[in-house]
Amino acid sequence: MNPEIIPMPPAARDSCGRKNHGCPEDDRLLESWVRKVNDRWLVHSGLQHRASAYLDHLAATDRERLIDSLRIVRELFRTLGPLEDPKPRFYAGLFSLAKEEEAKRYLHDHLFTLSLIPVGVHLEHPSADVPEVCTQVRRLREDIYKCILTVQAAA
Repeated sequence: MNPEIIPMPPAARDSCGRKNHGCPEDDRLLESWVRKVNDRWLVHSGLQHRASAYLDHLAATDRERLIDSLRIVRELFRTLGPLEDPKPRFYAGLFSLAKEEEAKRYLHDHLFTLSLIPVGVHLEHPSADVPEVCTQVRRLREDIYKCILTVQAAA
């Protein structure tokens, strides 16, 4: 084993042995886990605060959509590659069920995240002409749509 690679502890794997980055299987623990992760990460342009405000908004107005969004985050973490940055999946999953007015309110200056969610796909990202970005965004969008369908089918 490479001494530079630190394996994830057994508790951070789900029952199938996939890494889930500590994401709990119990829906009752998901919201606090998502909030803790969001609070710890360094992100640009206040995304952390907007995500927190969006969580508060959903908790107050649409608890069912909140739970589904949290489940989508969990599903996206299951598909996370070993060297992949988890932040795009985390924030795209969190905002994946946002309505147009919510996306405009909370993601108006976060075009990359907005370009990944269903309501924001009609917007063009400034980097859309770079083939690597297009491929990565397309793959992530496909993963997000699959997770949305999985979570909605289980409901």
